[in-house]
Amino acid sequence: MVRAAASQSTAWLWPVAALLAWYALEPANFVIPVLGVLDDFVLLPLVLHAVLKFLPMDIRVSFLTRPLPR
Repeated sequence: MVRAAASQSTAWLWPVAALLAWYALEPANFVIPVLGVLDDFVLLPLVLHAVLKFLPMDIRVSFLTRPLPR
């Protein structure tokens, strides 16, 4: 995500990542634990998947083709 956020074509990624992090750690998750856990396991992965789909194709391809660190 950091490499994608450094690109000029994805200037929108930092605010979206900040909102997603805030949403994952919001106080309502701690007040109503059952709904917070359900929310974290269902809604957050769906939103993260949607954000990744909006990344430009060249960034997604470069991430998939890079070698794995050892």
